[in-house]
Amino acid sequence: MCLALLVGIVAAPALAGDTAPLTVTASPVALNPDDPNQTTIGALEYRGGIALSSEDLRFGGLSGLDVSADGARIVAISDRGFWFTARLEYDADGRLIGLSEPKITPLRGLDGHRLGFPWTDAEDIARLDDGEYAVSFERHHRIWIYPPGAPRRRHSARNGPKVPSAMASLPPNGGIETLTELADGTLLALSERGATFRGLRGWLFGKTGKMGRVAYQPAEDFAPTSAFTLANGDVLVLERRFKVFKGRGTRLTLLTKASITPGALLRGREIAFMESPLTIDNFEGLAARRNKASETLLLIVSDDDFSSFQRSLLMQFRLKR
Repeated sequence: MCLALLVGIVAAPALAGDTAPLTVTASPVALNPDDPNQTTIGALEYRGGIALSSEDLRFGGLSGLDVSADGARIVAISDRGFWFTARLEYDADGRLIGLSEPKITPLRGLDGHRLGFPWTDAEDIARLDDGEYAVSFERHHRIWIYPPGAPRRRHSARNGPKVPSAMASLPPNGGIETLTELADGTLLALSERGATFRGLRGWLFGKTGKMGRVAYQPAEDFAPTSAFTLANGDVLVLERRFKVFKGRGTRLTLLTKASITPGALLRGREIAFMESPLTIDNFEGLAARRNKASETLLLIVSDDDFSSFQRSLLMQFRLKR
């Protein structure tokens, strides 16, 4: 069946405090439009994906992503200060083909009020082992913690780890793009543009409040935009290239659990690389889960920057390990 002909349109009722219902169009996309039969790239097998669009001005800018353990639902954040939630739809072979029940809810501050610019720039999300969400923000650099029900209800944030001075002084649009909880409950946070002589600045925030510094070395012209901790403790890091003359590119790298220690210079092993003619955009969010067959399934989402020249893509892959 031609994927280009499959288009789903779904709508959600208005939420309290929102001005209009949210309608999202989901259109399945091929991994390679020039070769619809291509299904593998590096260590990844493509398992379906969709392009999302909406006339609603609140929708877009998806920068962080989480997926439920059963793959039924996603939670995303946007850099304009919204939660986006939806139910995912699959075909009989488990390929991602659409979504339903889209909802959008404002992120709220410590006082319970909606965030206003420049406090809205949420960049990554990490679901913690107790079900809470850690969210990293740029411009006013910080990590806030939200209760499990925050994406659907009016819940206030609370302060996360104390922000060190080196994080507070990061470039306004170059803060913590990458956030994940490690197997021992430590938060790994990597900056997008906080360069030192060793690499990009990063931090390890322990549950007891103890902090350690790390550095991350991406590929040339790339920057980390999200990460996810696998069941064995290794960490997948999503890197993004967005250069005028070199074009868009995406790398997925693997950090071993043993390599992530205070003071370490982190260099991931590349397991997949994507660029044109593959379906690609400004990928900024990464999530993963294990299915009933014990396969690791990844989801990546792109930030369309609220531009008509970019797309919000949600793509699923199986990690071949």
